[in-house]
Amino acid sequence: MSKNAEQPDLHIDEDWKSKVKAEDAALDAQLKQGEGETSSSETPESDSPSEESMGAFPPADFAGLLMMLSTQAMVGLGMVPMPGQSQPTKNLEMAKYFIDLLAVLEEKTKNRLEREENNMLIETLHQLRIGYVQATRSSTT
Repeated sequence: MSKNAEQPDLHIDEDWKSKVKAEDAALDAQLKQGEGETSSSETPESDSPSEESMGAFPPADFAGLLMMLSTQAMVGLGMVPMPGQSQPTKNLEMAKYFIDLLAVLEEKTKNRLEREENNMLIETLHQLRIGYVQATRSSTT
């Protein structure tokens, strides 16, 4: 058998990973900026968030939910370090859990999403599943 027949040709969209990392960094910067800008009228006893701090979060939408779940899967795959850590570590059980959650989301929203949302979900799941297969192969060798 040739080398090409032994190893499947897998395409991992590196640009997708860099976009996720850039979005995470931008969100972290927004959150840090929001923490530094607390209102003087806000008291420490206040349990309700101020309007200023609420603006630090992106809009609550399908893409945000998908990004949150896929980022957690990428953390489990060792593609992205956990917050506060400099080096990524693999936790394949965690990765599988979040990939499975995305699969449940796909099943429960079948024929209910806009075309763009559906394509985003399908592509995300595809990339994460490929990453999971590669991670399990590299951890057993």
